[in-house]
Amino acid sequence: MGSTIPKIASFPFLIGSTPVGNIAVNNAEGGGKEIWLPRWDRPTYLCEIKELFSAGRIEVHHRTAVRGIDAIQAISQFGVDRGIQGFRRIGLFKGRTGGDKYLSAIDMGNFLVRRRQEVDLLADIDVWLSRFREKAMSKNAPTSSGRTLRKLEAAIFALCTDRVSPRVQDVLIALGECEKAISKSLKWTKESSVRPVSPLSSRWLIDADDGSPEFRLASSLASIYGRYLDRDGNPVVIPLRSQMEPVHTWLKEGHLNVAFSDDISRDIVWLEGDLISALNRIMSRRVMRTAQSGCRSYPDHAWINADLGDIADFIEGRIDIGRIEDLLWGLILLDWPSVPRNAIMRRSFSDSVFPGASYSLLKLCFAGQNVRNLEIPIVQEIHRRAVLGDSFTAMRLAERRLRGSGLSTASESSKISAKLMERTAAALLFPIDAYQVNILANKVLRPDLESMRNNMVIEIRSD
Repeated sequence: MGSTIPKIASFPFLIGSTPVGNIAVNNAEGGGKEIWLPRWDRPTYLCEIKELFSAGRIEVHHRTAVRGIDAIQAISQFGVDRGIQGFRRIGLFKGRTGGDKYLSAIDMGNFLVRRRQEVDLLADIDVWLSRFREKAMSKNAPTSSGRTLRKLEAAIFALCTDRVSPRVQDVLIALGECEKAISKSLKWTKESSVRPVSPLSSRWLIDADDGSPEFRLASSLASIYGRYLDRDGNPVVIPLRSQMEPVHTWLKEGHLNVAFSDDISRDIVWLEGDLISALNRIMSRRVMRTAQSGCRSYPDHAWINADLGDIADFIEGRIDIGRIEDLLWGLILLDWPSVPRNAIMRRSFSDSVFPGASYSLLKLCFAGQNVRNLEIPIVQEIHRRAVLGDSFTAMRLAERRLRGSGLSTASESSKISAKLMERTAAALLFPIDAYQVNILANKVLRPDLESMRNNMVIEIRSD
């Protein structure tokens, strides 16, 4: 079996160059190599030095480092023994005359040996990244794949060297950009045997969590799944990821597996650069699939539920939707079945402004669960009218649906702007839990008299 390790001169700690971390490297012509020279902070025995240089290699993720990006990971992840304080990175680059001579050497900085736990996450993508790098650097690779590879390596370098704060979120976004690029070049992807990004462990979600509403909302979207029926009547689980790129997923021993699909499914309705329209297209497709599957009510659930306060901010334009889109492409790569339900911090209800009545009425018709123990049959026209900006008709249809299910509404149909209604329709895709469904019900429905009577009987008996 052939080796993917490039053939280079035999010299201790000499590896291929990665053009990140120094502007001079990015401007160097002809590529090159790097030497990572160890530095000690105490006297060292000659026998230790001989042993170190006889090995002459740096290891990362149980393999020999072959590029600069591997070396910086090894230093940040495992450190080294024998009292080494750090490494001096020296770049060797070819001049304009060509040939095998290296005519310039560039000091690319000193890197201290320092343990960074966040770097352990990169083990999840080590095999995939080695393969992707090999293919993205080939002559027939799309320009987008090489560009996203450079962004990813720059984000990894920053994660390994940033002393201020972890950069896990930046790496996650860069991985999402790689996934997007290769999913748009399926012919090259298949010919080159490039696979989707390997499913990421739940630690990515935890370590990338910056407490922002954008992160919470993107996480809730990325974790959506629903059980539907295919054309032959067989049950099928549709995660949000399969509506953004041509992949099929399956579970094996409790973990997610993913591969590119040979057929372009009609479920793929993602629209680049317009998150509101993209979410509405996804929601419309899921509502249609619900009806086609013969499901009476909306079947979607999620591993991470959104918060009503964040949803209100989304509807009213207080959210950076571009950031949500960037995060979403990275977060769909997680192994969601292995993610704990309460993996990230929720927003405090004390600082929340809940969505208005228009959202509340519509969401109760697409809650993904019973409302006051009653099933709400799905009506496709409600969401369709909301997407068109027809707020009056959408809300009137929602009120009729709820009343027809045995729930009396406390509000009357009103009219809001078409733009606000379109954002409200998109917000219906965000999953919420039973507690929040009850909050919405208490807000727009008349009191449940039977429940009130039961509570009164319980109170009387307790007295």
